[in-house]
Amino acid sequence: MDAPPPDLSESDKSVIFDQLDLTLNRMILESLLHGLYTGIVAVTLWTIFSSTKRVHGTFLRTIIIVLYVLATISFTIDWVFRRRAFITFGDNYYTVFSALMDDGPWWRACFLVDAIIGGGSTLLVDITIIWRCWVLWDPGTAMKIMETLSVVYSSTDDISKIRVFVPQIDCRFAHRLLLFRSIISALIESSAIYTLALVVYLALVRANMMSVAYADIVATLSPRRSWYYV
Repeated sequence: MDAPPPDLSESDKSVIFDQLDLTLNRMILESLLHGLYTGIVAVTLWTIFSSTKRVHGTFLRTIIIVLYVLATISFTIDWVFRRRAFITFGDNYYTVFSALMDDGPWWRACFLVDAIIGGGSTLLVDITIIWRCWVLWDPGTAMKIMETLSVVYSSTDDISKIRVFVPQIDCRFAHRLLLFRSIISALIESSAIYTLALVVYLALVRANMMSVAYADIVATLSPRRSWYYV
């Protein structure tokens, strides 16, 4: 497929090149973060399986592995889709742009897989948060109800940003921090990372900036890392 690009204006060419630059840089950032994610998972699993205390149960180990597998599948799908655009259709800038913007089977499959994996990963993390809350706060019915409502709301309305209130809810149970200090600090730290990523993401969306795609990648991986500090 070696077709010359159409005669476009300079402004149109600038928009196309900006989009191609954003897509390629986003893929590079996603690759680097997935490599970091792989290292964290490897160290976490090695620490868990080499520990003689066996503090972590089978459920938590399974969640860690499943989240990593889902993230790897999503990354692979994105990589294949963008490689197809930049390599297979890499004759010129317009063919690459057309392959990326083409609303065909490849794009639909990539979008569908990313949506399913993203929703499934968020649901698994929320379920794990609820499970940990039931373990930590036996009398804290209000905490459990709030977490359950948060999961239902984020799953049905596709808005996971409801979890920005988790650190504030945790502060109301400060009298229990001494009993589970390491676990609670990890939860709050993880929520803070996710909250910060969402704040940056929303600020970029409000400013209508193309760099919002970078914050989206960071916000996607932040909740998955939350259980590797526990």
